[in-house]
Amino acid sequence: MQDNIFNSKGIHVGVVDGPVIFDLDGNKLYDLRGTRIYQPSGEFVGLLDDRSSSERRLGRSTDWLFPLKKSRLNAALALSISVGIIVFGVWVIATDKAEFSEFAIWFVLGFLSIAVGWISLLAEIRDRRIG
Repeated sequence: MQDNIFNSKGIHVGVVDGPVIFDLDGNKLYDLRGTRIYQPSGEFVGLLDDRSSSERRLGRSTDWLFPLKKSRLNAALALSISVGIIVFGVWVIATDKAEFSEFAIWFVLGFLSIAVGWISLLAEIRDRRIG
């Protein structure tokens, strides 16, 4: 008998089949003994609710056991926005400015845009490697 596992936000994250917990792709993740969740090495990692229905819920403290995957479309959108911010900053710096005081303001704005774009780009790349 299979039970579905939902996280604290109600998102379907896994399946219980007997004493084994699988992710949505069918990969074995954890062992289940009663309501206790163990890693395959035997280390205790959390608790699952004690419902007898086919829907079992995780508490907020155990949501980390089933990290949500970021969709490729969201990742591509985040990367393209970061690159767009960088390109905007380069464009602002590269365009001609008539007066020096105006140039300084635009240079700072362009430099800040480039810095923010790089920070968000590197953060997105780091998140894609980790997740």
